[in-house]
Amino acid sequence: MLLRAMVREPDWWWSGSELARAAGVPSGSIYPSLERLEADGLVMGRFRESSSPGPRRRFYRLTSAGKEAALEA
Repeated sequence: MLLRAMVREPDWWWSGSELARAAGVPSGSIYPSLERLEADGLVMGRFRESSSPGPRRRFYRLTSAGKEAALEA
């Protein structure tokens, strides 16, 4: 589900909350899935400082292998 949601905007850096909404999954269950996808080389993640007060946020994007896997799904 996550890869299919991400392939709609394959070059976009998705926050976990944006991705949860787009994929229709609970936000609490998305981060373990994103960690597995990152370990498998299908997504890459990076931290960005937030413009609002609070901690930095992690954003995710499809890799080339992730794009291929999403198109096959």
